[in-house]
Amino acid sequence: YNASITDTLDEIEDSTESQFTAIERALIMMKEAGGHCYELLTLFWYHKKSMNDLTAIFGYTNEVNTRNQKSKCQKRLEKMAFNEINN
Repeated sequence: YNASITDTLDEIEDSTESQFTAIERALIMMKEAGGHCYELLTLFWYHKKSMNDLTAIFGYTNEVNTRNQKSKCQKRLEKMAFNEINN
């Protein structure tokens, strides 16, 4: 398991790979838990929204805060995906 989730999911070529599957399951769990992380990450990865767009959508004060929040969400997702693979 590659323990770091990058800013693009394109690096995982085979969508049946256990890492990709674990990330997808972790995203679903994140969505069910509520909060902004699921929406922020899906808007960034799948809808290719810019930091400027995300700042406006979520009402953050600036792009640095948005980038920090995205980083926290990615780390949370990474831990969740790692737990999925190891369970």
